[in-house]
Amino acid sequence: MRIIESDQRTGIVIYEFYIVLADGTEERKQVKFESDQATLLDHQWQH
Repeated sequence: MRIIESDQRTGIVIYEFYIVLADGTEERKQVKFESDQATLLDHQWQH
């Protein structure tokens, strides 16, 4: 559906991916990008 990029101004960028699954439900995934490394977060990032 959409992607939001959030620059934390600390060298960290959080990407929020809003997706629609095959069954029609919506889901959000967050990825933290820091020091040229991406990490899928298993908890909600506190902005």
